[in-house]
Amino acid sequence: MPLRYIRRKVTADNVVTVAIATTAVTVNLAALASFPPVALPAAILLRIFQIIRNVQTNQEQCYELAFRCLSFLDLIKDQVADRSTRMPPTLDDALQKFANTLESIHSFLMSQAESKWRTRLIRKGTVQAALEDLNLKLNDAFSAFQIATLINIHYTVGDGPAVASPNGESAALSASYQPSLSNGADASSHVSDRRYIGPSAQSFRQSIGPLEPPSSMQPSADELIYDPPGEVVSSGIDGDLLLSEEELEELEDNGFRRYEQPHVSFKGGSRIKEGWWAGARQADIEGRILLAKTYEGSSYAAQKKWIRDVKILQNVFHPNLPQMVGFSGEECPTPFILLANVQTRLPQALVLDKIKNGTVAECVLLISRFYLDHMDAALYLQRQLNLSDSKIQDYVEKASFRIDGQQTLVMGLPPPEVDHWMSARNYDLAHSIRKAYLDLLPNRGMLSEKPYETKAESEPSIDIRRKINHLTHTLKAFLPGSHSSTHVSKLQELLSAYEDEIDLGPTATTPSLREIRTVALQLGANPPIWREPLVPAYKYSVGDLGYLEKGGDFSSFKLICNVLRDGHATFQTVQSQHGTQIQWHCAPPMQVPLDSFPCPGSRQGWAVALEPNVDYTVSIAHEERVDIANDIWKFLLNFSQYYAKKQGVEPEELILSKVPFYPLRFLFTASTLLVNRVGVDLRFRMKGPFVPFVQPHYHQPAPFSLGHQPHMLPMSHGFGHHQHTGHPFNARPAPPIIIYLSTSIDKVHEPTWSQSPVFDFESRPPHSIANCMIGTEGPLGFLNYVQLYAEDFLGAEGNSLQPLQPVLKRERKPSKSTKIPLRSAHVGGWTQSTRHRQSNTSASNLGRKHSSKK
Repeated sequence: MPLRYIRRKVTADNVVTVAIATTAVTVNLAALASFPPVALPAAILLRIFQIIRNVQTNQEQCYELAFRCLSFLDLIKDQVADRSTRMPPTLDDALQKFANTLESIHSFLMSQAESKWRTRLIRKGTVQAALEDLNLKLNDAFSAFQIATLINIHYTVGDGPAVASPNGESAALSASYQPSLSNGADASSHVSDRRYIGPSAQSFRQSIGPLEPPSSMQPSADELIYDPPGEVVSSGIDGDLLLSEEELEELEDNGFRRYEQPHVSFKGGSRIKEGWWAGARQADIEGRILLAKTYEGSSYAAQKKWIRDVKILQNVFHPNLPQMVGFSGEECPTPFILLANVQTRLPQALVLDKIKNGTVAECVLLISRFYLDHMDAALYLQRQLNLSDSKIQDYVEKASFRIDGQQTLVMGLPPPEVDHWMSARNYDLAHSIRKAYLDLLPNRGMLSEKPYETKAESEPSIDIRRKINHLTHTLKAFLPGSHSSTHVSKLQELLSAYEDEIDLGPTATTPSLREIRTVALQLGANPPIWREPLVPAYKYSVGDLGYLEKGGDFSSFKLICNVLRDGHATFQTVQSQHGTQIQWHCAPPMQVPLDSFPCPGSRQGWAVALEPNVDYTVSIAHEERVDIANDIWKFLLNFSQYYAKKQGVEPEELILSKVPFYPLRFLFTASTLLVNRVGVDLRFRMKGPFVPFVQPHYHQPAPFSLGHQPHMLPMSHGFGHHQHTGHPFNARPAPPIIIYLSTSIDKVHEPTWSQSPVFDFESRPPHSIANCMIGTEGPLGFLNYVQLYAEDFLGAEGNSLQPLQPVLKRERKPSKSTKIPLRSAHVGGWTQSTRHRQSNTSASNLGRKHSSKK
C-alpha cells in the first residue's frame, strides 16, 4: 500500500509565535557573538535556530535542545562579562567541548532537513533515538563544564571560603547551576517549593533572560528553571549536582549542630514505613540516644525534602511538634535530621491498649488531651508559617502522628505535595481534628444501633464492644465539632482540673464518666440512645423500664415497671406519624409523601390516589417518644440502682483496683434500660382499578425533559405500529381512584379504609373497593431506648453512689402532644412533624394497658 502524505496546516498563530521567538533569539545571539569566549558556540547556535525554523516534525524537541544551549551561554556571559582577567584554560577546554557538541547537533539537523520526508518517516525511530543521544551529549558537556569549574575553584581557593563574584554570588553557584527547560507545570511547582524554602530561587530567576520555546503560549522567566521530577533524574548527570549550591550555603546552622556520617551510629533498621516518620530509627551520637530520620530515595528528591524539613524545624518550637537537635552536613551521602523524641509509637496502639486495660473515662480524657494538644500545635504552626485556614487543614488531615515515651502527641510535618493543593471545605479546623481522633477508634467513629454491636473490623468480646460504643458516643458528644469557645473552655477546664489532681501525687482521682457526661449534657449534647429496628408491634410502651437477661439481645427483655403509667416520673411525650406511597411501575420506584388528617379516637386519616393498572405499597409509621431525651438519661442515672436493689440483686464485697471490676449490682444496673421511643410500621399493598388496553401512566419526567412527560412510553414501537400504548385513541385518561386509610398507634384501633373520609369503625373493610385491591401486611415495631454503662454508677472515688428512691407522682399524668406532618417539611421521603396540638390520651392509655395485660 503506497504511503500517503498529508501536509500539516500552519496557522497564523503559530507563524506569529515562531516569528516573535526567533526575533528574540536573534537579538540575544547577536549580543553573545560580540563576547569572545562564547562567540564560536553562539555562531553555531544561530545556524541551528535557522535550521529549526524549517523543521516540521519534532520541532518542539529541537527547540528544547537549542534553548537549553542558549540559556547556558547566557549564564556564562553574565558570570564572566564583568571580569577583567582572562578565562582559565580549563573553562576554555570545557567551552570547546560544548562547541563540538553544538557542531554535532548542527550537522544532524542539517542532514535531516535535507533528506526527503519519506526517508524521515521510515527512519522515525532512528530520529527519536538520535535526539535522545544528543540530549545525553549535551548533558555530558554541561557536566564537563561543572567539573572543570569545581576543579578550578579548588585549585584557586583551596580550603578557604569561596571567592565571591562582583554580583554578590559565589563562584560555586555559577559553576554548579545547569540550565535547561521544563514544561509549565513542573516549573511552577518548582518555583513554589523554592519560594517556601527560602529566597534563593529569586536570584536564579533574575539571572536568566525571559526566553521560552514557541511551543508554550505564555512566556515566563520561571520556565527556564530546571526542575526534574522527584523520582526521575537525567542519566547523564548525577542528582547531587542538580541541587543548587546556594541553597546549601544559605542553610545556616541557627544554633543547631551539623553531624557527619562517621559520628552517627544507627541502631538497626527503621520499622516505620509510612508518613513523615518513615525511615526514623534510633541512633547513638557521642553516647546520646536520639531519633534519626533519614531521607532515602533519589539524591535530588532526598536533598529537597531534607532542606524543607530543616528550614521548618529551625523555626518551630512546640512540645507537640518534632524537636530537632541537629542535622547532617552537606557532604553526607544520606541526609538526616536528629530529633529529641526517642521512643515513639502509633497513637492507635496506645488507644487500643487503653480501651483494653483502662476505663471509658480514662480513654475520653486521653483522647481529649490529644485533641487539645493537636489543636494548639496546629494553630501555632499556622501562625509560624503564615498559613491560611484551608492550608492548615490540609496539613492536619495529611500529617502523621506519633506518641513519645511520656505519652505526648507529636505531629509530623505534612508531605511536600500538600503545598501545591487548593482545597475548600464547609467545616473548620476543629472538625478536621475531631475526625482524626474518631478514626483512631476500632470502629472509626461509626455509631452502632445496639450497645453490644460494633462496626470494627475485628470481633472483640461483648464487654469490649460495649466499651467501644459508649466511648464513641461520649467522644462525639464531648469533642468540639467546631471551634466554639464555650465548648473548648469547658474541655480545657475539666482537663486542667484532672492534671492538677495528678500533680498532687498518688492520691489523685480521675474524673468519672458520670462527671464527663454531665459536662457534655451542659454543652447541649444528647445522651447515648440505642435502637432496635425490629421488635414485635404493640409489645412495648414509652416508659417501660427493664433489663436484659445474661447480656442477651432484646428478646430477653424483662419488664420491671412503666415509670409513666405507675407515676414514678413525668415526661412530656410526643406523638407523630408519617406516610409514604411507593409506585412500582417506575424505574426507579417513585416515592410520594402522604399528608394525614385527624380522625376520631386518636386515629389519623390518609388520602391515597390509585391510578389504573398500577401497583402501590403504602407505608405508614406511628411513633411516640419522650420529647427531651436528657430527662430519661437523668432519671435512669439517678434511680436505676433503686430498681436493681428492689429486684433482690445484692452487691458483692469486691476490691476495686485501678481498673474497676464492677460488682454484680453495677452489671445489673448497666443492663437496665428505659424505652424512650416506640413505633409501629403499617404496610398496605394496593392495586389500582383494572382498565383494559391502558398501560400505567408515568408521572416521573424523562431525563433532560424540563418537566415534560415522555412522548413514547416503554414497550412502545414508535410511529406506524398498532400496539396499544397509553390511553386509547381519542379517549380521555381515566381519573385516579381516591382511597382513604385510617390508622393508629394503638392496637385496639385496627386499620380500616373506605371511599369516604367518614369511616365505619364497627365493620371490617372489604379487600376490594371500586375495583381496587387492598391488602395488609403484618405490623412491624421499632423502638429506641437508653442504656447506661457500668462506669456511670461509679463516683469519682470509684465507689458506688447511693440509690435514690423515686417519688410517686400519680396526681400528674403525662402530657402528650400530637404532631401533624406537613408535605413541605419532609426530608428524604419521610415527613417531619412541624406543628403540635394537644390530644386526648385516654384511648391510647387504654390501648397500652390492654396490650400490657396480654
